[in-house]
Amino acid sequence: MIKRINDSAANLHIKNLQLSDAGTYICKTPSTDSAVKGNYDDSVGMNVIPDGVKVAVPPDVQQQLGDLVEGEEFQLKCSISKNSTECTQISITFEVKTETNGNLQVLSLTQDGKLQPGTKYTERFQSGHIRLETHDDIYLLSVSHALLSDTGTYSSTVTEWIKQQDGTWQVVQQKGVQLAKVNIERIAQVLSVSAVIGNLTLSKGEDTDLTCYIKTGNSNAVSKEVVWYFSTYPTATPGNEKLLASMDRNSMMNRSDYGIISRMDASTYQYMVRNAKETDSGYYYCSVTLWLQESKNTWYRAAEKISDAVQLNVTVSEPTFKVQVTTSTIPTFAEEPAELKCTVSDLQNADDTLLTASWYFTPMLPADQTATRDLIATVKRDFTVLTGDKYRDRVDKGLIIVSKPESTSFTLRIQWSEDSDRGNYSCSVSAWAKQDGNWEESKTETSSDVNIFWVQEEPKVFAKAVSQGSPSSAGSAFEMICSVSSQNIKGPHYSVLITREQPSSNVKKLISLNHEAVVTLEDKAYLGNVVLEKTKEDQFRFRISQTQISDIGLYYCTATAWTPSGGGTWKETVSAKSNGIKIEFQSTGPTFNVTLHSDSPTVHQFEMVELLCTISLGETPDGASFSLDNAAYDVFWFAVRSYDNSINPTFLASMSRTGMVTQARRNGSSDLSVERIGLLQYRLRVHGTRDEDFGNHFCSVTPWVRNSDSSWIKSEEIKSNEILVTVHADLLSSFKIPVVCGIGVSLAVGLLACLIGYCSARFCCKKDVKEARRDHRRLMSMEMD
Repeated sequence: MIKRINDSAANLHIKNLQLSDAGTYICKTPSTDSAVKGNYDDSVGMNVIPDGVKVAVPPDVQQQLGDLVEGEEFQLKCSISKNSTECTQISITFEVKTETNGNLQVLSLTQDGKLQPGTKYTERFQSGHIRLETHDDIYLLSVSHALLSDTGTYSSTVTEWIKQQDGTWQVVQQKGVQLAKVNIERIAQVLSVSAVIGNLTLSKGEDTDLTCYIKTGNSNAVSKEVVWYFSTYPTATPGNEKLLASMDRNSMMNRSDYGIISRMDASTYQYMVRNAKETDSGYYYCSVTLWLQESKNTWYRAAEKISDAVQLNVTVSEPTFKVQVTTSTIPTFAEEPAELKCTVSDLQNADDTLLTASWYFTPMLPADQTATRDLIATVKRDFTVLTGDKYRDRVDKGLIIVSKPESTSFTLRIQWSEDSDRGNYSCSVSAWAKQDGNWEESKTETSSDVNIFWVQEEPKVFAKAVSQGSPSSAGSAFEMICSVSSQNIKGPHYSVLITREQPSSNVKKLISLNHEAVVTLEDKAYLGNVVLEKTKEDQFRFRISQTQISDIGLYYCTATAWTPSGGGTWKETVSAKSNGIKIEFQSTGPTFNVTLHSDSPTVHQFEMVELLCTISLGETPDGASFSLDNAAYDVFWFAVRSYDNSINPTFLASMSRTGMVTQARRNGSSDLSVERIGLLQYRLRVHGTRDEDFGNHFCSVTPWVRNSDSSWIKSEEIKSNEILVTVHADLLSSFKIPVVCGIGVSLAVGLLACLIGYCSARFCCKKDVKEARRDHRRLMSMEMD
């Protein structure tokens, strides 16, 4: 059959080519032109070779393939036989016809012997999930991970090729055959998950295993992700489950605080419950997720299912134990240590149980009085200590120590016992167990009382003072020895205070030495003139280098016993005062009197107050005359800022016998001046008085008398009478500053308001008002209007 292709071309089509059709074929085109130009015929040779290619499907293929599941492996076989006298090559292409994508090339073996996957199967071919194998005349297409998209009708196309002289390949013939119909079902339809528990009821502390069985049909290419959940409800409710443990598709177990998962085989996973607790009672679920590999690096979730719940009951037995208190160290008197031990024995059903202990003390009182039971301290679960109110200070200082040396024993140690510690001690132990995530007290046992007692003897201290020589006159030395002893006191250290009782019955502290042998000068007037030293453990020496008339009086030694009280501190126990040693000698100088006078003790603020301190001399004891040049005076000014004279006076200023003036630091705006206006008269001026200058003012004078050997002897201090200085407030002056401040603030606020108003009107509220322009015309008559 000849078929025209276009105006200048035509084809010769031979159906059912036979071997006899081989030969040379000539194509002629008769010309109707008057002149012949070019070729009007041409020839081509055709070689016909015998059909030696046979394509068939093995008879067992249709029987093997049926409904498959995701992830399963299937194979397609194609049998090709070739018997040709020519040198030809065979290529084969496997194709699938789907409902959604039509015909798709799966994998081809070219005439060059190369494998060439289809466009949509390239990644799966590179992952090794699609392979082509040859066994003699059998060509085998293997799909190891079946996907839903693999559903369809599979066929193969076989092409015979012959190589031309120019190196190109020419198709000799093509034959095709349908291989099989493949249907892939979802793996979720065949997935089955079930959970089984070894023992439904456990005692606390026992072990059991929970097993998860997974059935996926014949699909072995899936990867499984297994998760165990716990819930207090029999049905899985989102938000109520607690994740216990999980294993991903790579069989890697995620870290968990609850338990571990073990893979027993490809379809069995086990969750182990160890040392069961009461909180483990509930419902357990096994969740399985199946993953299929779509390509080398691509996985997709194929199915997910949760098993039915299995219930686990954990029974808890109440712990039982006994508590006993024993004494390790018993004091025989105060200041000695005491130690008690609280032991827990016969402890049963106490796994995962923590013990706490509380120490209590009951004092020993007469029968007609009711004793209260006081908490000393409690050792908590986390080993912290909770102290009672009465013992908090001693525990904080380390004087009382509570500890837990072992899990079943507690100790109470009193480092330095006191007489008030005598009484009955008991220990209360509580067992704590964790329930629903919270610690709860399950049982408490209290021991019997243990008595600690010693005979209480009253501590005593004795002090005795002995004079080593009484001064005969002023300027002589004075020395006193103070001996101290004690009873019922263990290891005491002594502190000593030297005091002087003046003829006026006033008592002054002179110098002291504490229990650590540190000397403190109590009266600065004795600086460089007195010494107190410790000569023995129980003996002290007091010495005045040069006695003065002002030193006349009775001298006492007050001794105090100190005992260690723990933490490096010392406790004062008892004190005693010695007998008095008297210093007395006849004065040869005159007697002195001091008076204070002011012409105007009541002033207004900012005015000046003058106070005159006048010294007067009496007669000498022997009636001899006395020169004023042989006397000098230390003058001190004081003020009491209250009507109550029991308040300590405030030092204002002073002038020494050498003329040196000393003033106290002042906080107000007033100022002081001190001057000597006569041989026996001193003046204090307060300039610019203020309210704080109010009070009773007085002056104190200490006379110094020159002796015949030109030495100066200090006489007794003399105090003047008191004068009340009153400062009145000036009403006009008090209103002056508030009025000026008020006027200034008002002016400032007014100016600020004006400035704000001007700026607002000038910049913020300005508007351009455009009015229609009016023409200047004459008035119209009303008729025209």
